[in-house]
Amino acid sequence: MKMSKAYQAFEIEAPQAYQQWINMVFGLDHAIGMDKKTKELCYITALAVARIEDGLPLAIEAYDGDN
Repeated sequence: MKMSKAYQAFEIEAPQAYQQWINMVFGLDHAIGMDKKTKELCYITALAVARIEDGLPLAIEAYDGDN
């Protein structure tokens, strides 16, 4: 999956904060006992609710690619 422009900028402009963020996200991912499809649906829902449209196409593509 391709990284959004916002995440690319985050990684370049604040690499230490980006790495801490990624570590937290993956830590939570492993701690939550949901299957992959359910996690992806939760992520898509969170993006939609927060109106973060930049990440929606990639998240939906990842979800559809699992079918």
